[in-house]
Amino acid sequence: MATPSSPIDPAADTTPQQRFLNLLKQDILKLDAAELDFGIYRILNYRRTQVLAYLDETLPQRIAGWATELARLSGQELAQSEAANCYYHLHTFFSRYWDEGDFIPRARRGGSAAYAVPYHGQDTHFHWATKGSHYIKSGELFSRFAYSDGPAEVRFTLARADTEKDNAKGSAKHFFPSTFKALEGGFELQWQWRAATDAEVKRYKTKGSSRGEEEGDEDSNFATEGNTLQDRVLNAWLAGDDFKGARPPASLNPDTLARNARRFVRKNTSDFFVHPQLGEFLKGELEVYLKHEFVQVWDAPDSELPRIRAKFKLVRQMALDLITFLNQIETFQATLFEKRKFVLQADYLVQCSWLGREAGALGQALLAEACSNEAQAREWAQWVGDKAKKPNGKKLLAAYPHLPLHTRHFGPDFKARVLACFDDLEAALGGELVHADNYAALRTL
Repeated sequence: MATPSSPIDPAADTTPQQRFLNLLKQDILKLDAAELDFGIYRILNYRRTQVLAYLDETLPQRIAGWATELARLSGQELAQSEAANCYYHLHTFFSRYWDEGDFIPRARRGGSAAYAVPYHGQDTHFHWATKGSHYIKSGELFSRFAYSDGPAEVRFTLARADTEKDNAKGSAKHFFPSTFKALEGGFELQWQWRAATDAEVKRYKTKGSSRGEEEGDEDSNFATEGNTLQDRVLNAWLAGDDFKGARPPASLNPDTLARNARRFVRKNTSDFFVHPQLGEFLKGELEVYLKHEFVQVWDAPDSELPRIRAKFKLVRQMALDLITFLNQIETFQATLFEKRKFVLQADYLVQCSWLGREAGALGQALLAEACSNEAQAREWAQWVGDKAKKPNGKKLLAAYPHLPLHTRHFGPDFKARVLACFDDLEAALGGELVHADNYAALRTL
């Protein structure tokens, strides 16, 4: 069986075989992420040995076996050329549908054609590049990220996140390393997600930016390299020039830390897509590709047809094997996205004037308890624009008797007593507000 390989050297990406294997390992399967321990990477790592065995041994052996037989019949030079041609076509086909690790269903028809859409003759047809895919917004998830460096686990967490209210776009934000802390069994790197300060913008500004020109900073030598402000921040930190509080421990592998820091930043600032019908789509595209771009039989002599047919069957079967595996991964991710989500919390807004009028002594007791709740008083003050440092809930309710009581500020016993005031809760509800992903919210509703 194959063993986990070291990171692939891009400089060694010279032969068709190496280019194809690098495409699968790095761009599509992300097998260089063996140290990650969360989400889909756990599944890939669980099957990592089998995947590498297929890519490094089984697949090359099948092509080599076919080339050996071809060398016996037609010569070694032709065998080497045809084996390279098989890898070339596999690389050409699969590279069309992945962009920086994301699968994009771009149908192609012929080598010279741009793209095609599944049009069925209707008067109006709407199409977009990611049609049929699930849009996964990862920009503000800040989910768990951890990787292994020898016996130590390194975790990335967010110490501060500045997000805009009401879905406003706000200032551009970036990740800044904050502190490195030693924990039992490993380390924790805390990040800040915030807008850059004026000093940071000046130091890490992109070369040729209009802001730099306005400031007249013509003497800046751009000591920190990178295409974007985020790249320059990461490079300055990894070089040890800035962010001294987040200086990595000497025991950690700097290359592994740098690779995962960039992956963490990209994961939380780039949206991506999941296509639940990847296998069906790629199988259809493969048939078109093989018939229109791979097989060239029109001018071939009859004696060459058996060799062409054998190569056709070989490439087709290997591509189908890879499509089956890739479809399993994509289907797994689509299943995770489509699964019904758990309701984490449900709260109610109940008009205080209704409670005092309709719920009798129980309602009056609930209102008295609500007025003494500091969190509820602060929320009432925020709603009505009261600037008092310590709002008085009783006075606010007297001035605004129709304020709603919000059960989020109370325990389950209090919430149960509020709901007990209603004979038919469903009939009493005036509306529902769901805070969730659009897809999950619509399915739940």
